[in-house]
Amino acid sequence: MRDIDVTDSEQPVTTAELDHFEQEHNLIIPEVYRAFLLEHNGGSPSPENFKVEMEPRPHTRRSQTKLFGTAVEFFLSLDAEDVSISALWPYVTEGRLQSGMFPIAYCGGDLLCISTRENTLHQIFYWFSEEEYDAQAEGDRNLYFVASSFDTFLDKLYD
Repeated sequence: MRDIDVTDSEQPVTTAELDHFEQEHNLIIPEVYRAFLLEHNGGSPSPENFKVEMEPRPHTRRSQTKLFGTAVEFFLSLDAEDVSISALWPYVTEGRLQSGMFPIAYCGGDLLCISTRENTLHQIFYWFSEEEYDAQAEGDRNLYFVASSFDTFLDKLYD
């Protein structure tokens, strides 16, 4: 796994806080991401850029596969006041994010998520807000695969 610089992290989170969050939300945080939260608890990464392959979809005007360049503005902390995993959890419970998606980073209005689904467990997906339908998840139409795991995702970041 690649070393990245992370600035503007929140106060360190404890193992007990992570355990409580997992129990409260009935999920298991992948070990690599758990270690990241224990060390950084959110923050702005450097490098921060990555690419998302966006396949043609019938509901879009895109007719060819292309790589969409974007960036992690900041990784979400566990429980900061404004923009954190806990603050965005209503996206999950109110159906804005697809079931089985766990938000981990903010990308200028879009989100990076870890899957908790059995068939894509711990894979990283890009949630593209511009393809959202009436602020509700409609299938997986605005989810795009990014990486097979959090550490693989970190390896894909570039300047």
